Amino acid sequence: MKNIYLLDSNFKTIALLDDYSRLSWRRRYYDCGGFELICGKKGFAQAESAAYILLSGHDELGIIDSFKLTDSGGELSGVFATQLLNERVMYPMVKLKGNAELLLREQVKSRLGVALRPIIGREPFPLNLDTQLTGGTLLEWAQGLCRSNGWGCELGFNQASRRLEFYVFKGEDRRRGNGEREAVILSSQWGTAKDCELDFTQQELKNIAIVAGEDLGALRKHITVDIRAGDEPARELWVDARDLQQRYGMSDSEYYALLEKRGREKLAKHAIQLEFKCGGTQKLEFGLGDLINLKLGSFFGECRAVGFDETFTKTECEVKALFGEVKLVG
Repeated sequence: MKNIYLLDSNFKTIALLDDYSRLSWRRRYYDCGGFELICGKKGFAQAESAAYILLSGHDELGIIDSFKLTDSGGELSGVFATQLLNERVMYPMVKLKGNAELLLREQVKSRLGVALRPIIGREPFPLNLDTQLTGGTLLEWAQGLCRSNGWGCELGFNQASRRLEFYVFKGEDRRRGNGEREAVILSSQWGTAKDCELDFTQQELKNIAIVAGEDLGALRKHITVDIRAGDEPARELWVDARDLQQRYGMSDSEYYALLEKRGREKLAKHAIQLEFKCGGTQKLEFGLGDLINLKLGSFFGECRAVGFDETFTKTECEVKALFGEVKLVG
């Protein structure tokens, strides 16, 4: 079983916690995860002077921000250290030009003063930025950038050096016909999952984006992006893209192409929503952020593992996977 360590504000271990009944460890790919711990009186007494909780074999460091005293002991809860990015605001205006991953790493290092985990065995992800930011938090920008490119980011804890390290990562492609690793296909019919469900909803569906860029009033530049098929009724979406400026040397066609790209990105978030659930997986191993396949009846699709809810007791461990970016491919 996993070991649970309590750390002080200087990341020094103050106790190995064994007086507990349940630990819920919620890992997320795009968002900040968190934890809940139910412990006995001895464990709660140890935790009262702790600032952090660490689970062996995991990168996440839990920040204890809530205590609840009960008759049998107590409950602790909190968020993972990546949430610290939310304590820094992108102000005053910052201009960003260059490789996106390297720029993100530089901003986290300079604003939080944390270490950067070395990029080993690969080049920085091939995406360049040329933009400027004013306002919003470092976390909002980091998560938005990562989500739009299928990356995850983590302010993890290096147990050897006893320090926080920021890094960007990307799940593996475990879909059928992609990569060298064995494909992962979740299916009740094939015995690799149980209690599968595939839900469809068009409550937030939009098919026309009206994108407004720079300037004001009648001079404001705008474009309409229409992705309707046939006689599909119009469902319009307003997109304020004032942050996209027509820089010196940029032609009108280039600027309108930029507005169209923003419109299509926003519409993609308002497509028909698919949600895939399963009660458990059988003899399959896949990681956080991995792209995998699903099969339910005649539907074949793909999705991303966007979270794991891990529940530990003294004798058992239960892991439930959460899925996102679901789409049908055949």
